[in-house]
Amino acid sequence: LSRVALVMRDENAALDAAERSLPLLTAEVAPVDAVFVEAVAAEARRDLATAERKYRALRAQRPDDPSLVMELAGFFDRQARNADAVVEYHEALRLDERLLRPQLELCRMYSPSRLNEPASARTHGGNALDGYRTLGTQAEEGQSLLCLADVLALGRDEQRVQAGTHAQAALKLFEDLDYAYSAARAEYYLALVAAMQ
Repeated sequence: LSRVALVMRDENAALDAAERSLPLLTAEVAPVDAVFVEAVAAEARRDLATAERKYRALRAQRPDDPSLVMELAGFFDRQARNADAVVEYHEALRLDERLLRPQLELCRMYSPSRLNEPASARTHGGNALDGYRTLGTQAEEGQSLLCLADVLALGRDEQRVQAGTHAQAALKLFEDLDYAYSAARAEYYLALVAAMQ
Protein backbone atom coordinates (compact mmCIF):
# COMPACT_ATOMS: atom_id res chain seq x y z
CA LEU A 1 0.00 0.00 0.00
CA SER A 2 2.82 2.39 0.83
CA ARG A 3 4.55 1.72 -2.48
CA VAL A 4 1.35 2.36 -4.46
CA ALA A 5 0.72 5.56 -2.51
CA LEU A 6 4.29 6.71 -3.25
CA VAL A 7 3.80 6.12 -6.96
CA MET A 8 0.47 7.96 -6.83
CA ARG A 9 2.16 10.80 -4.88
CA ASP A 10 -0.15 10.40 -1.89
CA GLU A 11 2.49 11.09 0.77
CA ASN A 12 0.15 10.84 3.78
CA ALA A 13 -1.20 7.43 2.77
CA ALA A 14 2.33 6.25 1.95
CA LEU A 15 3.61 7.26 5.37
CA ASP A 16 0.63 5.75 7.18
CA ALA A 17 1.00 2.37 5.44
CA ALA A 18 4.78 2.40 5.95
CA GLU A 19 4.44 3.08 9.68
CA ARG A 20 1.95 0.21 9.97
CA SER A 21 4.32 -2.15 8.11
CA LEU A 22 7.41 -1.70 10.27
CA PRO A 23 6.04 -3.34 13.46
CA LEU A 24 5.23 -6.42 11.38
CA LEU A 25 8.94 -7.09 10.71
CA THR A 26 9.86 -10.10 12.81
CA ALA A 27 12.65 -12.66 12.68
CA GLU A 28 10.42 -14.84 10.50
CA VAL A 29 10.35 -12.25 7.69
CA ALA A 30 12.78 -13.12 4.90
CA PRO A 31 15.75 -10.72 4.82
CA VAL A 32 14.98 -9.57 1.27
CA ASP A 33 11.40 -8.72 2.30
CA ALA A 34 12.55 -6.92 5.42
CA VAL A 35 14.97 -4.74 3.45
CA PHE A 36 12.22 -3.95 0.95
CA VAL A 37 9.86 -2.85 3.73
CA GLU A 38 12.60 -0.71 5.29
CA ALA A 39 13.41 0.89 1.93
CA VAL A 40 9.80 1.80 1.20
CA ALA A 41 9.30 3.07 4.74
CA ALA A 42 12.39 5.28 4.54
CA GLU A 43 11.22 6.68 1.21
CA ALA A 44 7.75 7.36 2.64
CA ARG A 45 9.39 9.19 5.55
CA ARG A 46 11.37 11.26 3.00
CA ASP A 47 14.63 9.94 4.46
CA LEU A 48 16.07 9.60 0.98
CA ALA A 49 19.64 8.81 2.00
CA THR A 50 18.45 5.83 4.05
CA ALA A 51 16.00 4.82 1.33
CA GLU A 52 18.76 4.76 -1.30
CA ARG A 53 21.02 2.76 1.00
CA LYS A 54 18.20 0.25 1.61
CA TYR A 55 17.28 -0.04 -2.09
CA ARG A 56 20.96 -0.63 -2.89
CA ALA A 57 21.09 -3.26 -0.12
CA LEU A 58 17.96 -4.84 -1.57
CA ARG A 59 19.59 -5.01 -5.00
CA ALA A 60 22.74 -6.52 -3.43
CA GLN A 61 20.68 -9.33 -1.85
CA ARG A 62 20.29 -10.89 -5.30
CA PRO A 63 22.50 -9.06 -7.83
CA ASP A 64 21.23 -11.18 -10.73
CA ASP A 65 17.54 -10.56 -10.01
CA PRO A 66 16.25 -7.93 -12.46
CA SER A 67 13.16 -7.27 -10.32
CA LEU A 68 15.38 -5.95 -7.53
CA VAL A 69 17.38 -3.88 -10.00
CA MET A 70 14.02 -2.40 -11.08
CA GLU A 71 13.29 -1.45 -7.46
CA LEU A 72 16.42 0.71 -7.34
CA ALA A 73 15.64 2.10 -10.81
CA GLY A 74 12.12 2.98 -9.72
CA PHE A 75 13.44 4.78 -6.64
CA PHE A 76 15.78 6.86 -8.80
CA ASP A 77 12.92 7.51 -11.21
CA ARG A 78 10.64 8.79 -8.43
CA GLN A 79 13.45 11.12 -7.29
CA ALA A 80 13.87 12.49 -10.85
CA ARG A 81 17.39 11.07 -10.95
CA ASN A 82 16.92 10.24 -14.61
CA ALA A 83 20.48 9.26 -15.53
CA ASP A 84 20.77 6.90 -12.52
CA ALA A 85 17.39 5.34 -13.33
CA VAL A 86 18.41 4.76 -16.96
CA VAL A 87 21.57 2.92 -15.88
CA GLU A 88 19.53 0.58 -13.69
CA TYR A 89 16.79 -0.02 -16.28
CA HIS A 90 19.50 -0.96 -18.78
CA GLU A 91 21.05 -3.27 -16.18
CA ALA A 92 17.68 -5.01 -15.76
CA LEU A 93 17.60 -5.57 -19.52
CA ARG A 94 21.16 -6.85 -19.47
CA LEU A 95 20.09 -9.41 -16.89
CA ASP A 96 17.00 -10.43 -18.87
CA GLU A 97 16.58 -9.00 -22.36
CA ARG A 98 13.05 -10.44 -22.60
CA LEU A 99 11.69 -8.01 -19.99
CA LEU A 100 9.26 -5.46 -21.33
CA ARG A 101 8.72 -3.14 -18.37
CA PRO A 102 12.26 -1.71 -18.54
CA GLN A 103 11.67 -1.02 -22.25
CA LEU A 104 8.56 0.99 -21.42
CA GLU A 105 10.32 2.83 -18.59
CA LEU A 106 13.26 3.67 -20.86
CA CYS A 107 10.82 5.07 -23.44
CA ARG A 108 9.52 7.35 -20.72
CA MET A 109 12.99 8.24 -19.42
CA TYR A 110 14.25 9.18 -22.89
CA SER A 111 11.10 11.20 -23.71
CA PRO A 112 11.19 14.95 -24.41
CA SER A 113 10.08 15.76 -20.85
CA ARG A 114 13.00 13.83 -19.34
CA LEU A 115 16.32 13.21 -21.13
CA ASN A 116 15.05 14.33 -24.55
CA GLU A 117 16.60 11.55 -26.60
CA PRO A 118 13.71 10.83 -29.00
CA ALA A 119 15.48 8.17 -31.09
CA SER A 120 16.19 6.09 -27.98
CA ALA A 121 12.67 6.70 -26.71
CA ARG A 122 11.16 5.49 -30.00
CA THR A 123 13.37 2.38 -30.01
CA HIS A 124 12.46 1.34 -26.48
CA GLY A 125 8.82 2.33 -26.89
CA GLY A 126 8.59 0.28 -30.08
CA ASN A 127 10.17 -2.72 -28.33
CA ALA A 128 7.66 -2.42 -25.49
CA LEU A 129 4.71 -2.02 -27.86
CA ASP A 130 5.69 -5.04 -29.97
CA GLY A 131 6.24 -7.20 -26.90
CA TYR A 132 3.01 -6.25 -25.15
CA ARG A 133 1.02 -6.78 -28.35
CA THR A 134 2.55 -10.22 -28.68
CA LEU A 135 1.56 -11.01 -25.09
CA GLY A 136 -1.89 -9.51 -25.58
CA THR A 137 -1.66 -7.31 -22.48
CA GLN A 138 -3.84 -4.39 -23.47
CA ALA A 139 -3.16 -2.06 -20.54
CA GLU A 140 0.60 -2.19 -21.12
CA GLU A 141 0.07 -1.91 -24.87
CA GLY A 142 -1.89 1.28 -24.21
CA GLN A 143 0.86 2.65 -21.96
CA SER A 144 3.41 1.96 -24.70
CA LEU A 145 1.23 3.74 -27.24
CA LEU A 146 0.99 6.78 -24.97
CA CYS A 147 4.74 6.89 -24.47
CA LEU A 148 5.28 6.80 -28.23
CA ALA A 149 2.59 9.46 -28.71
CA ASP A 150 4.45 11.68 -26.24
CA VAL A 151 7.68 11.30 -28.19
CA LEU A 152 6.18 11.63 -31.67
CA ALA A 153 3.94 14.63 -30.85
CA LEU A 154 6.98 16.92 -30.99
CA GLY A 155 8.27 15.49 -34.27
CA ARG A 156 7.68 16.22 -37.93
CA ASP A 157 4.20 16.35 -39.48
CA GLU A 158 4.04 12.63 -40.26
CA GLN A 159 5.23 11.81 -36.74
CA ARG A 160 2.50 13.98 -35.23
CA VAL A 161 -0.07 12.10 -37.33
CA GLN A 162 1.35 8.83 -35.98
CA ALA A 163 1.22 10.26 -32.44
CA GLY A 164 -2.48 10.97 -32.90
CA THR A 165 -3.07 7.45 -34.21
CA HIS A 166 -1.25 5.99 -31.19
CA ALA A 167 -3.19 8.16 -28.74
CA GLN A 168 -6.51 7.22 -30.37
CA ALA A 169 -5.62 3.51 -30.23
CA ALA A 170 -4.64 3.86 -26.56
CA LEU A 171 -7.90 5.66 -25.80
CA LYS A 172 -9.91 2.79 -27.31
CA LEU A 173 -7.95 0.20 -25.33
CA PHE A 174 -8.44 2.08 -22.06
CA GLU A 175 -12.12 2.70 -22.72
CA ASP A 176 -12.61 -1.00 -23.47
CA LEU A 177 -10.84 -1.84 -20.20
CA ASP A 178 -12.84 0.82 -18.32
CA TYR A 179 -9.60 2.48 -17.13
CA ALA A 180 -10.88 6.03 -16.67
CA TYR A 181 -7.58 7.53 -15.47
CA SER A 182 -5.59 6.11 -18.38
CA ALA A 183 -8.34 7.07 -20.84
CA ALA A 184 -8.09 10.66 -19.57
CA ARG A 185 -4.33 10.55 -20.19
CA ALA A 186 -5.00 9.39 -23.75
CA GLU A 187 -7.41 12.31 -24.20
CA TYR A 188 -4.62 14.62 -23.02
CA TYR A 189 -2.26 13.26 -25.68
CA LEU A 190 -4.94 13.67 -28.35
CA ALA A 191 -5.29 17.30 -27.29
CA LEU A 192 -1.50 17.75 -27.27
CA VAL A 193 -1.22 16.39 -30.80
CA ALA A 194 -4.08 18.62 -31.96
CA ALA A 195 -2.34 21.64 -30.45
CA MET A 196 0.93 20.74 -32.18
CA GLN A 197 -0.88 20.42 -35.48
